[in-house]
Amino acid sequence: MNKKELRYLFPVTRNCIYLNHAAVGPLARHSYEAMEELARDQRDWGAVHWRSWLGHYKRFRENAARLIGATPGEIAILKNTSEGISFVAEGLDWKAGENVVTTDMEFPSNFVPWKRLERRGVECRQIANRDGRFDVADVEAIIDGKTRVVALSAVSYHNGFRPDLEEIGALCASRGILFSLDAIQSLGAIAIDVKRCHISFLASDGHKWLLGPEGLAIFFASEEARERLTPLESGWMSLARDATSLGKVTELHRDARRFEAGSINTAGVCGLDASIAFLNGIGIGEIEAEVLRLARSLGDALTAIGFTLRTPAPASSGIVSLTPPVEIDLVSVRRALRPGSAGDATGDIPPVQLLHAWLELHGVICSAREGMLRFSPHFYNDDAEIGRVAELLGSLV
Repeated sequence: MNKKELRYLFPVTRNCIYLNHAAVGPLARHSYEAMEELARDQRDWGAVHWRSWLGHYKRFRENAARLIGATPGEIAILKNTSEGISFVAEGLDWKAGENVVTTDMEFPSNFVPWKRLERRGVECRQIANRDGRFDVADVEAIIDGKTRVVALSAVSYHNGFRPDLEEIGALCASRGILFSLDAIQSLGAIAIDVKRCHISFLASDGHKWLLGPEGLAIFFASEEARERLTPLESGWMSLARDATSLGKVTELHRDARRFEAGSINTAGVCGLDASIAFLNGIGIGEIEAEVLRLARSLGDALTAIGFTLRTPAPASSGIVSLTPPVEIDLVSVRRALRPGSAGDATGDIPPVQLLHAWLELHGVICSAREGMLRFSPHFYNDDAEIGRVAELLGSLV
């Protein structure tokens, strides 16, 4: 599929330059249509076709498993990344004096659940980053015989740093430590093999790089680690039942379905499954190569006009974060944002926030994160869009 054909599948390209997949990704035509079809069926027929809904769940688990190198029985369908991580943090049988290791670069979803374990006598240790990165030696230096879990992000949400998961996973496996991964900033753009990386648990919502709807997530619980995790929620969907539901069945599914307590977002499953199947069909390796090419091209183009790259180089994910040069023309930016004003360059709004709003005014969608402009292109973006961003920002330098 050439770039023109690919871009046709993403109507967002007709409206703006969308470089914000690290926040919320747009829906492709096939994902939207799959959700619309399910909604129309429910509108017209209620639950008459409920048996086909079960088929959607089955295909979703199969496609999600293929994406990360797992088996369908290791995949549960949850609401979001935070739910999956919380299931791991609260579901393990912790003992006072044990510890969990994470980093000082985590999004709250992968920090707060671990930090809250301190009420149970569990220490939450944080690896201190060095210029926005860390390596396996930093992990090894902080773990000990009491470390139960190492909990990391596959890609850091603010600067796009990507640790070596294979090296860290091998270290965890050699020490008998569970490896938990927040994969929301990688799945759909970066290849991950849970077996090769010795990952015990993985959680990822589908609304970013997976290009699906909000409110639906992949939760991977490895066959080896699954029995060590007590489900925090139980309901009719988590039970290994036959025809009866009358207060007698209490045995949970033996596979990851035990973590699915109640009714599933079926329309969301249809949309995200269509997207994952599409990504699998193209090949995640091919997608990753294009994402990295675009990210590095954007970083090069903006550093060439005076921006400072804050993403560890070379970019190893789809996230490119930068800070503007001091010479940036904020007077023009303010004048554009406040027509008729004097264009005074002073004020309380930080320059990055101003530039973010100014870019949106010019049809470029990105984010302002941790004092940086964060761009996150996906594989359907093109070189013309990268050039346009550089041209716009270059006009202010």
